[in-house]
Amino acid sequence: MGSALGVVAMPGARARVRPHMAAGACAALLLAALAVALPGHITPAASGSVIGAQSYRLAVDTSNGTITVQTPTGVAATSFPLAMWAGDEARPAGSRLQIRVAGNTVTETRLSSTGAVAQQAVLTAFPRWVTVRYALGSDEEEAVTPQFFFDGSRGLDMSKVNAGFSPDAPGSIGRPSLATTGRRPLAPAPLQIQMHTPGGYLGIGLMQVPDATELRVDPSGAISVNYPLHLLHSIPDSGAGGWSGGMIRFPAFVVTLTPDTMSGLSDYHAAVAAGGAAPAVAPQQAGWWHLPIVDTWGAQMAEHVIRGSGGFTAAWVRNFVSQVQQQYGLKRFTLVIDSRWEQDLGSPLPDVARFGGVTGMRSLIDDLHAMGLRVLLWWPMWSTGTPSGAASIGSEVAAVDPTATGFQDAMSATVTEMLGQGPGDLGADGLKLDWEYAIPEVTSNPALGIGDAALYRYLEVIHTAAHGARSDALVEASAASPQFEQVTDSVRLYDAWSEQAWDARAAIVAAAEPGVLIDGDGWQTTPADAVAHVLSSTVYGVPALYFGGTWASGKPVPDATARLLGSVASLAAQKGSGTVVTLPGGGWELLSHGRDVAQTLDGETGAVVWTQQPGGSMTGHVVSSIGGTVSIPLPREGSATVVAPNGRHVPLTRAGNRVGAKLTAHDIYTITLR
Repeated sequence: MGSALGVVAMPGARARVRPHMAAGACAALLLAALAVALPGHITPAASGSVIGAQSYRLAVDTSNGTITVQTPTGVAATSFPLAMWAGDEARPAGSRLQIRVAGNTVTETRLSSTGAVAQQAVLTAFPRWVTVRYALGSDEEEAVTPQFFFDGSRGLDMSKVNAGFSPDAPGSIGRPSLATTGRRPLAPAPLQIQMHTPGGYLGIGLMQVPDATELRVDPSGAISVNYPLHLLHSIPDSGAGGWSGGMIRFPAFVVTLTPDTMSGLSDYHAAVAAGGAAPAVAPQQAGWWHLPIVDTWGAQMAEHVIRGSGGFTAAWVRNFVSQVQQQYGLKRFTLVIDSRWEQDLGSPLPDVARFGGVTGMRSLIDDLHAMGLRVLLWWPMWSTGTPSGAASIGSEVAAVDPTATGFQDAMSATVTEMLGQGPGDLGADGLKLDWEYAIPEVTSNPALGIGDAALYRYLEVIHTAAHGARSDALVEASAASPQFEQVTDSVRLYDAWSEQAWDARAAIVAAAEPGVLIDGDGWQTTPADAVAHVLSSTVYGVPALYFGGTWASGKPVPDATARLLGSVASLAAQKGSGTVVTLPGGGWELLSHGRDVAQTLDGETGAVVWTQQPGGSMTGHVVSSIGGTVSIPLPREGSATVVAPNGRHVPLTRAGNRVGAKLTAHDIYTITLR
């Protein structure tokens, strides 16, 4: 519950760990993490106990189970009952409460008049967060939405909450909520919501991927998750929610208290990683994944050749690539062939008339490979063409069912057809997944997943098959919760209409998934923000260019602007992977092994990217979009020289770990640090 950036790391971060493991297994991992971390302490109090930790303390009222969250100095953030509500069976008449405090654990059990467990909550305190695991002793078959931190009349004390934060909709809101369904830019966003209190930002999130799609704060102060209780009582618990040991068990909640929202997301990631539901360190990235992305969609929209238009053909793609290479000066990039190259939505068969079927598309991809390019194919999730069971959804596309019999084999074969290298395969390098949010309301086998858990299964099948077809396959999605790092390779920031929106999403992803590859997207950039967006996304991730000769408005892209965009984007592949941090006052920095390898300059008006050279020197490439005297940060001590594109040495002024140089706008300068 602190702002420190340390992580309680678990071994085997690269191993595949199920993010919805059974609650008992998760508890064992959490206790193991606690054993190697600095624990809090228990201080007996007159009416209960006080649990103190690194940067918070909990006052436990053992007479009624009320938990008060405080700062170390005693400033109260909020209080809540350690209880849940799911109809009368959660609090039967004549029931009694048992509360036990032992070490860093508080257990509240409500027993019926016959001694049966009606509900149970187990709170475990860790140095920077608290986990709470609920179980309901009920075979409730009605469609009741369970409410947590709520006793039927009282929930979180909201009297001092003056703002809220949701990574699903950044901005100040009173009662935060998030959902995965509906048109969502991040699907799912990090599964945590936060409330601003006098003690800081109180965060409440989910440890495992749930059999649900919504998390919200109700007017009563209850935390609601739309678990289908009428189904959970009949399926075994795998961590996402289900029946185990005579009770319905739910994914653990993670509670944090931090000074700001991004620290809250960072601590949330650390908790999920410590619990084994996400990797502690981002998986290794193939070198080519850092190439700039060029996506056909923006140009398709500008030229009115979207979806199944007869104008979107293999010849159109070839012409588009040629135009980008000539006008933008880009020679190596990853091309996304967007919607829709398929004969039908959700089918791996390329359109016969427009792309020449399998033979024509394979020829196109082979030719693009021969030019030094990589190719991603757009893939619409939840759409027709793959096996569907009993799935249904009120969306514009027909849902498929990832729990249906035969789905895994059929979907794996489909992915192999797109990425495989054999006869009859298309030979692409990866997939751009879209429409993740169109999750069906019903699945034929709920034990294999409902809601977000069904999305996870779908992505897991695709990701496993993609990396089986080619080890360096790139699977891009907009799933930004840390549990999904194990089934995707890159987080796409999705469509936006302002640089501010993309920056907000990038900050959320960087905090919740440190080190993950971020696709900056680019639909739809405008002439006003295109340069700033490419500069920033080149530093925090991979820039994506969506236009050729014209913007979405139909106005031409000036040659000078195109050259600048191409020059900046080309720097992305030089920097490699690292951890992204936001700079005070705005801007971005990429750190690798504690050293600056890329940084935006002067409020996203420029950027510098560094590479280590043999012998210890470092070479940087720096560009300014406005020109004039630019202050360039240096990653270490040493003597610096700056050379213009024409070979002229630029006079420098030194000020601490920075040098000032007068640069011409749009030119790429080389800086050497010895």
